[in-house]
Amino acid sequence: MCLFFLLACTKDEMNTFEGAIPFYKEGISNLRSDILDKKDGVQNSLFTFISNVYTDELSQEVIIRILSDDIDLSVGKDLGFMNIYKERVDIYKSNKDYQAALNESLPLSFTLNKDMLYSIGFDKREDSVSFFIREIEADKNVLKEFKRTYSAQKDPYQLLMWGKPFFAVRRGEVKLLDSWITAPFHNPVLSIFGDSFVEGTMLLINGIDRKYRWSSMLTSVLGKERCLIDGKGGEMMSDEFINRFKIENSWYKTKYVILALGTNNYLNVEEYKKYMLQAISILRNNGQIPILLTVTPRKDRDYEPVKLINDWIKSMNIKYIDMHEAVTKENDPTQWRDGYLFYDGIHPTPNGYKAMYEQVLKDLPEIFKEDHLSMSYQNS
Repeated sequence: MCLFFLLACTKDEMNTFEGAIPFYKEGISNLRSDILDKKDGVQNSLFTFISNVYTDELSQEVIIRILSDDIDLSVGKDLGFMNIYKERVDIYKSNKDYQAALNESLPLSFTLNKDMLYSIGFDKREDSVSFFIREIEADKNVLKEFKRTYSAQKDPYQLLMWGKPFFAVRRGEVKLLDSWITAPFHNPVLSIFGDSFVEGTMLLINGIDRKYRWSSMLTSVLGKERCLIDGKGGEMMSDEFINRFKIENSWYKTKYVILALGTNNYLNVEEYKKYMLQAISILRNNGQIPILLTVTPRKDRDYEPVKLINDWIKSMNIKYIDMHEAVTKENDPTQWRDGYLFYDGIHPTPNGYKAMYEQVLKDLPEIFKEDHLSMSYQNS
């Protein structure tokens, strides 16, 4: 079954919960925008999850009863959310500078009315994201619905959805009945934590299907429910990542965990080592198997840190996938092979990703054992 996680409240006087523990139920508390602290960005009552979440697929749903005639709500993530008014919805997305910007303003086909129940949220998939508002009955039967879907091909920046899931009351009063986020992974055997290479950021913003990522090729064999992909452009080994990693890894504790990070740590190799050792320790203490990736050259950095990181990885007596070998020239390890590198001099093209996937087949054959594959088929 899918794993459920509830949102945690940021107010000091309200309990903060982790995991699948509800923090509001019918009749316990009303949220009034005029008495709650103001926040930067989305103001007033701001309820946010305990961590940034970058799983490839993620859904959020909030159940409320409206208690005032005028209303202004927000729901979503920092770089992808909707502001909800009585008769209108404003949907925001990331711009090219990775800041939240208005995508479009849409009229509602129905009015949000006082004393009515509503379900609001988003449903993000690998190739699309949908925002929804549903007027519902107590048994959650849908009476009216607004739904707006954006595809990766037509509106790629809408799918970035970076940051923390949140729900905010900016004006008016509501009763918050329930809220949660879900991820559609069923007993995954493998987790992949990474940066833009794993997220497929360059594919996404250039309108190229993210199925060409090596991680997507892997999930097509293992089964999407058996492989958790968690990537974010610009991610690096850091204290911030370790804090998030502790939370997200605890949800599933998969047998294998690929730590596909390091490309953004070239300015401080010692910091990479420090935090990678922390991640490895977390996994080993859980009985999980860490798998590292060698890093690749980038045109905006010297080659020395690439060599330092890769030499360190190879000396650690830990399983690793040699992505550097997969994409660089045999006679010049400082250069990518022709056709494997995007125009930015950093990210792989679909051909580069294909070579990376073939390296996974070569260096990690145990993940393709029949027991993993058969379990995938049984759950599909």
